Amino acid sequence: MAGAPNKPSPHPGTLLVLYLLVLCCFGWSSHAFLQLRNLVNILVQSSSAAIVACGMTLVLLTAGIGLSVGSIMLVSAAVAGKMVLQGMPLWTALAAILAAGVSCGAVSAFFITRMSILPFVVTLATLYIGRGLGLWITETRAMNLPEEILRIGTARSLASRSPCSSSSLWLHRGM
Repeated sequence: MAGAPNKPSPHPGTLLVLYLLVLCCFGWSSHAFLQLRNLVNILVQSSSAAIVACGMTLVLLTAGIGLSVGSIMLVSAAVAGKMVLQGMPLWTALAAILAAGVSCGAVSAFFITRMSILPFVVTLATLYIGRGLGLWITETRAMNLPEEILRIGTARSLASRSPCSSSSLWLHRGM
């Protein structure tokens, strides 16, 4: 837009100050919050959301919208979980995660590009379809996965001492 006033960008240290303020407030309210074990647990628990947020940043930068990311993540994980519980090898379950995500994305892309339906409408529909499909696959119950599967999310990579180093590495590459 020509003639629109430029908004001043926030100072680079603003987010750091806000982050430190949050740490101080929570640390003051609970003595256990700032313990290393708790901070590592927070990083591990939020690593999947952080990885998805990196992908969503790319979508938003291209003026797109993706409402169905979480439900597609559910469908992919549910398919892989069912496969592992049925005794299939881990590598096939990991391939199924990729296949489920790519196929859901391809269906959305078809409706957006070939059928000229607004991305908001397509991804909103995909969100509800994915949520329903994920609940149907899991039969609305938690799956008790084997320990080998649960270790993948807390794997140590590149000789790092942090269990969330995999997500940190991907976040760093995305920035």
